[in-house]
Amino acid sequence: MLKRTGALAVAIILGALTLSGCAANPDVSSLETELQTVPGVDAARATVAHSGAPWNTDIVVLLFVEDPTVDSVADVTRASAPVFLADDATAKRGVSLFVTDADPTEYDPVTHSSTQNFQNMDSVADELGVGSGSGGLLVLSGDDLRALADAQ
Repeated sequence: MLKRTGALAVAIILGALTLSGCAANPDVSSLETELQTVPGVDAARATVAHSGAPWNTDIVVLLFVEDPTVDSVADVTRASAPVFLADDATAKRGVSLFVTDADPTEYDPVTHSSTQNFQNMDSVADELGVGSGSGGLLVLSGDDLRALADAQ
């Protein structure tokens, strides 16, 4: 009887720990709206991803920009830093950033290939001196966002 009670207690504890990682997704709708006020940004799409496990919560942002060059994307990223810091979801977690010059009104995530995005995020990371860039992705931590905002 004692073994069965102990096994039941362990199962309950493991179940509670597993479910504690299933928190609600953060609301990113206001983040999209605020990012559209940044000079050089035509539109923004923000999503919540759970890479590898439900408790791994990543905020992924796609910015639609007018000028997809290293200097312009670096400027847009700098100008976006205060917006990211003002949002609870990205201030705590950081952000994974993609950039495209696609027309936001015609954008379809099903037919849009990631290779159609701006592919020099490693150069943008070098230009900014923060984050880690690889091809079309720039990953910025909360500390990176604070450094960018403080430099303005």
